[in-house]
Amino acid sequence: MFICLCRGVTDSAIRAEVQQGAVCYEDIQARLEVGTCCGTCKDSAEEVIAETVAESLFFELKPTSETAWA
Repeated sequence: MFICLCRGVTDSAIRAEVQQGAVCYEDIQARLEVGTCCGTCKDSAEEVIAETVAESLFFELKPTSETAWA
């Protein structure tokens, strides 16, 4: 889905950048130029960033089959 129509940036592109180390809107803006034209995509971009960071943390904390939740 397109997040930034002005720059043609998709949610997948934002997720990929987060997986490569971007952790905030400013990181994504610098890498993909999101929000540098009209700025109406900022809230949507921040939502995708937050979701992706949260998913990454969940999978890092998820126990393996050899461990169990305490």
